[in-house]
Amino acid sequence: GKIAILGGLQGEGKSYIALDIALTILDGGVLPDGTKAEKSNVAILGFEDDLKSTQKGRALSLGHTGKGLLTLDWSKMKTSLVASDPLVLRKLEQIIRENDLKLMVFDTFSSMMSGVNDSKSTQVRPILLDLAKISEETGCCFLFLMHMSKRTEMTSQIHQLAGSFEYSAVARAMHFIAPQKDEDGDETDTKVFFNVKN
Repeated sequence: GKIAILGGLQGEGKSYIALDIALTILDGGVLPDGTKAEKSNVAILGFEDDLKSTQKGRALSLGHTGKGLLTLDWSKMKTSLVASDPLVLRKLEQIIRENDLKLMVFDTFSSMMSGVNDSKSTQVRPILLDLAKISEETGCCFLFLMHMSKRTEMTSQIHQLAGSFEYSAVARAMHFIAPQKDEDGDETDTKVFFNVKN
């Protein structure tokens, strides 16, 4: 298990892409790169209202039934989901092992960082290393959905994620989604899904 990141500006379709990938793995279908996925159990950890119904609607629009998808709506839990809390990390590990999960999507990961200064490496890195350890020991890949920064002075794509550079340092793979630009440099309605780190 490794940590992967899917980044993009808000509203670019990160949730749909992640859901499509998760359901393809759940069904043992063909992934975007043409490889056939090994049929495995997957989960979406979300924080929006009526998560199960929302994900079912999205799954149908993507051509999937959504049957068998584990949706974890933390907004209905009695405890807050904070990645720095050891009890929360143990609960996540328990859920992974009980359901034999091979992929868990965090939509969005920033919702787990309450009370953490997201730009401070000293606060972010220990949390990421704890999650990386759980991912490695359970064999479950963690896919973090994250917002990209609008800072135009960044010359490297790998540093365009909002928050600490530790995210890109710890992640095994990173993909971004962004609008395709026309010949004049204007954004179009077409989205481009591309690899940044692998």
